[in-house]
Parts: sequence; structure tokens; C-alpha cells
Amino acid sequence: SKLYINYYNRYSVSELATVSGGFYYLNDMIPTGIEITSFGYDEYRESLFRLSMGKQIAKKWSLGVAFQYALLQSEIFEENSGRISADIGITFQPVENMLTGLSILHFPSIKTGDKNVDNKHIASYSIQFGFNWEVINTVLITGNLENNKEDAINGSFGMEYMPFDDFKIRMGLRTTPLQPSLGVGYHIAGFNVDIGMVYHSVLGVSMGIGVAFSF
Repeated sequence: SKLYINYYNRYSVSELATVSGGFYYLNDMIPTGIEITSFGYDEYRESLFRLSMGKQIAKKWSLGVAFQYALLQSEIFEENSGRISADIGITFQPVENMLTGLSILHFPSIKTGDKNVDNKHIASYSIQFGFNWEVINTVLITGNLENNKEDAINGSFGMEYMPFDDFKIRMGLRTTPLQPSLGVGYHIAGFNVDIGMVYHSVLGVSMGIGVAFSF
């Protein structure tokens, strides 16, 4: 099982910070996870509460589903607005060192609360296809293609290199707009510490840190 907390600060602006935390209970029946995410500040806040489950359904196939409630709170609205939505994803392992996956996020979704507030962006649909390929024991390559409300196609590519045990170096690139990223990860005594940086040519640098404990 795993307990984790993440902090991500967009463009060094405290009002654009995201904090998330959760717990994964790993078992042979139905692995289950609970996650809470908060973005914004006191005058404007977006929150997400998610329950997720997954199960291996065949030798090379696994299926996952999630249900979430997204809540939008702001002083400019008379009452809160929210959305209830569902995710579904499936993974397939074509060869021993490769994993592929397809997911549909936030579809369908149902609006709750103030009907006059446009809250589609807090739980808008997204269709994603991705892969992980462990080229050798110390090198992992990842890729992702996404279609959502804002972008017809958005892609990302990443590489993870483990120069020695318990330490990883990560590099990535995301399109639309072009954003390179760099990060490191370190494992010690059951704890995983991950630090990452994303660069935007106009808005600057975003930083994130995550800590997870496995038991």
C-alpha cells in the first residue's frame, strides 16, 4: 500500500498552487485508491475527490475505473458549483518490457449546484493513449497522446534513467505549447521523493515535489 502527498506550484505564483494527497490500498481482490486535490486560494478554489479501483482481467489486460466529484468555490458566485464524473481505462502488455494504455476521463459528467456557473473546465473530457517501454533495466521511455476540449491533439514524451540504485533522472517534452521538463527521484527506507520542473517560454518555471511512503 502507499500513502502520498504532492505539491505543484505553477509559474512561482502561490495562488496557482495545487496540493494533492491520497492512499492506495493494494490487495489481490480489488486495489483501491482515494485522492483529494485542491487548486487555488481562499477566494477561488477548485477541489477534486476521487475514488479509483483496478483489476487484472486477463494475463495481459487490466481494467480501471474511477468516480470523482469536482467542486468549484468562489466569492463571486452565490453558491458552489460542481460536477460528478467517471473515468475508465484499460492497459495491455504486448511484450514483457512494454505497457500500453487507453483512458477516457470525465465522461460522462453531471453538473451539480449553481446551474448558471460554467464549470466545464474543472472536469472536462479527455481521451488519452500512452505507453511505457523499459528499453533496458536502467532506461524507461514513455509517450502520451491526448485529445480534449481545448486541444485536438496534445502529446508528451519522457525518459527516465537510473544511474544507480534508488536514484532516477527524468527528462520530458510536452507540446501545445512546447514545454520541456526535468526531474529527479530518490528512494530511501520506504520513502520516494520526487522533484520536477517544467519550463514555459513566456510564463516561466513551474516546480513540483512529491513524497510517497510504501508499506
